[in-house]
Amino acid sequence: MKILKRILISEVIIAIMLIGIFYSLIPGIVYETNLSQAITDSLDMNQQLISRVETSFKDLEKFGASVENDHELADLIKKDIAVHSEQNVAYIKNYLSNLGRYNKMDPYQVLGIYFELDNGRKYTTIGLHDEVVSHIRDELLTEYAKNGSIAAFSEPFLLKQSDTVTDYFTAKLDRAYCYIMPYKKFGINGNLVIISMYDDIASIFENLVQDKKDFLLLTNDNTPIYPSDKNSQIDIENVFSQIKKTHIYMDATIQNANGFITVRYSRYGGWKLIVQQRKADIMRQHNKLILFYLAMLSIYIVLFFIFLIPWLNSIFRPLKSLARQMNEVSRGNLDVKVKVKTNDEIGELGNAFNYMSSELKNHIKSLVEKTKEENAIRYSFLISKIDPHFIYNTMNTITYLASQKRNEDVINVNKAMIEILKDRLRINVNEVFDSVSREVDVTKEYLTIQNYRYQNTFKVKWDVANEVLDKQIPKTIIQPLVENALYHGLLT
Repeated sequence: MKILKRILISEVIIAIMLIGIFYSLIPGIVYETNLSQAITDSLDMNQQLISRVETSFKDLEKFGASVENDHELADLIKKDIAVHSEQNVAYIKNYLSNLGRYNKMDPYQVLGIYFELDNGRKYTTIGLHDEVVSHIRDELLTEYAKNGSIAAFSEPFLLKQSDTVTDYFTAKLDRAYCYIMPYKKFGINGNLVIISMYDDIASIFENLVQDKKDFLLLTNDNTPIYPSDKNSQIDIENVFSQIKKTHIYMDATIQNANGFITVRYSRYGGWKLIVQQRKADIMRQHNKLILFYLAMLSIYIVLFFIFLIPWLNSIFRPLKSLARQMNEVSRGNLDVKVKVKTNDEIGELGNAFNYMSSELKNHIKSLVEKTKEENAIRYSFLISKIDPHFIYNTMNTITYLASQKRNEDVINVNKAMIEILKDRLRINVNEVFDSVSREVDVTKEYLTIQNYRYQNTFKVKWDVANEVLDKQIPKTIIQPLVENALYHGLLT
């Protein structure tokens, strides 16, 4: 397989791996990047929802205070205490029934009033269903007394939709809740209970229900109430144990491996809202952003290959040309010329090759005109000294190093090759012999190339006495010995 194809295949594999890595990392990066904003948004949402609940609670507290300070109501009650009669009770019922309208309360904010005195007297608004009264008296006030008779908001309870209740409330209502407060004014002691429509409170959390959020709405004693998620995965005990450790009271945030939980406390009634945001839900909200990042990565990789292929072709084109011309030389055609116009090491090697081919051709031509003996010696010398296959293999080594972007190694091999070529071009008759030192240097350059070719699979130790370095010996007598030792002794 050609080097260019191998590089392109490796680049494609790397690109696929990068896409896979980014595909696994981008969701996490997007999550971490947007986590802070998601927590802030969740806390803001909790605050807004609880604020709307608190508005209803404050209205009931103000209405309760207004009822508590109503002199006319107190006078009517005192009159009935002094002389109990059905007429007095009717006056009180009628007065209680109109208090909501007098105080400009919405009809659904005050569905009814239940007034129980410590002496056992009980007063209600007109039309308040007996089952509602029983629930208040037998359950809510009993629990209220256990908690120290402190003003509180009750859990919501279902209403029985009888004709009487429906006619009075003018709508099909599912649930109601109560504001219970002590009444101690004008010498009268008892408990005042204001019944309000809970459906209005539940509608505040409609968006959470529609979005299928995992949330819990808790009362003062941490009891989940409607419309909390029936399948909630929130561990209430764990949440409040962590909040207790952090000493956070109005707002709290708890992060975990699956996302985060935000908590908001109400300043009225002690109610709480807990919302759990799962990591998958947050990621789903940013799917478009994730797809955008992946699309940009894919576009970048495509553009990278669009520019990479021509660039690689521009690098390997002169190498391919050089390799083809060397094949021609290896077949005996010394008229070929390498056309390399680059100003790098490949260009230098091409020029050296052209120079070598030209000089070789000239010297061969001049040798033909000499005596047979000289021709035989020169021919034998040239054949042993100039090995096109060696040059071809060396060029392949340079090509491989260039593909690996080992520029310094390319320079080293190229310099070694040039030195060997220069030495082999000194082919005058008087230069049939050379010094031991020169032959050792040329052989070292040869070994440098072989070390790169065979990836340092052998080592060479030189032991040459100084007194023989200047001695004259036939040219290229050491290198063939080393070459035979290398090929037949170590590498085969």
